[in-house]
Amino acid sequence: MHTDFRHQVSKLSFSAFLLIAVLLPFGIRPTSIAITIWAVFYFADRTLNKGNSFFKVGTTLSLLMFSYFGLLVVGLAYTTDLHAGFSKVETSLSLLLFAVAFSLGVNKFYLNKQKVIWTFISGNLLSAVACIVNAFYHSIKLDRNSIHFDATLSGTHGFFESTIHGDNWFYSEHFSLFIQTTYFSIFLFISIIFMFIFWGEYSRRRKIYVGLLIGLFSLCIYLLSSRAGILISVVAMFFFLLFEKKYGLITKISLCVFILVSFIISLQNPRFKDLINSAKSHFHVEATATQSAEVRLLAWRATIEIIKSNWLIGVGTGDTDNELQKVYKERGYNYLYEHEINSHNQYLHVFLSFGAIGLVVFLTLILHNFNLARVSNNKPLLFLLFILSLHFLFENMLSRLTGVVLFGYFVFLLNLDNSIWGDSKDSTTT
Repeated sequence: MHTDFRHQVSKLSFSAFLLIAVLLPFGIRPTSIAITIWAVFYFADRTLNKGNSFFKVGTTLSLLMFSYFGLLVVGLAYTTDLHAGFSKVETSLSLLLFAVAFSLGVNKFYLNKQKVIWTFISGNLLSAVACIVNAFYHSIKLDRNSIHFDATLSGTHGFFESTIHGDNWFYSEHFSLFIQTTYFSIFLFISIIFMFIFWGEYSRRRKIYVGLLIGLFSLCIYLLSSRAGILISVVAMFFFLLFEKKYGLITKISLCVFILVSFIISLQNPRFKDLINSAKSHFHVEATATQSAEVRLLAWRATIEIIKSNWLIGVGTGDTDNELQKVYKERGYNYLYEHEINSHNQYLHVFLSFGAIGLVVFLTLILHNFNLARVSNNKPLLFLLFILSLHFLFENMLSRLTGVVLFGYFVFLLNLDNSIWGDSKDSTTT
């Protein structure tokens, strides 16, 4: 077959991979379509270009990722709710697809990781702009003789008071158009960290543009009002500055002041105040609690109670929600029962689903990636893992397609040919 055609198929494979990055901040449906398109072009590329060099991730990473997916499949054998179990396996299929593709190998275009990263940042910018435009669209009221601004949904509260009541177009779930607020906050902050990592490579003019973009993303994180997102952003940025050696003392002090000011401003966020009040309660949470932070604490308690009786192999892939519902009902956690709240902790969720065996596999997967990032000086992967590991404390990220794709997409991409970041033998070509 003509060489130019095969070359174009290779480029289309990479272009479809970029499409996933740009559409990820726009939700599950467009992302699923992009993954399907990429899969078609990827396997076409592998079929037509068998004689070319393909780059693949290390064997250990592939085996660990296959093992984690294998837990989901094996967990079906002792689950009673097979429908829920198969649904969770289906959600994780994209993780299997990434594992297969990067184990078999991808073409040389995939080595342009900065292009992928900037495509992801561009997708977040488009999504953020769409959210801002939507908020203004609903807030600007046109009368016959005047134009006035009213961001409240009901019109019964003032601007700041309406944020307390969840009644503002610039606030929380009303602001986020496409995906859940916590996940959008994660995307935005990962984008910020990526931009800081490559800061030294920018020209003076580009640094101005990137700085404005960082400011916009930081503002959006505040408006999204995800307490976990805000808290983890502050903690992760602090550690980033602590370990990043390329920034001078003045730059580090300036950024620390910026973080401190941002944190103080965040304290004025109504949802963040609720988190602080929950912490002040010393974890003595009433069963009737309805606030998000307190609800998480109750969910963790219920999850741990179930784990004590199923610590070795867990309850299976599909029974986690049903088992939690039983405990919620028994303990009188009415809000959690009525809203079918999950465990809100990825580590506890894995322990609950697959027991100590599954937790060991999952932690080994995470720690192995941390080690790969460390030995190869792979800062994008290192800080990505750090951010996700913290978010795993508050969300079952790998139970949602958005979280699964984010994890699989960047873990495999950033592990591809680690020699780009430093010296490593955990990447090969075929």
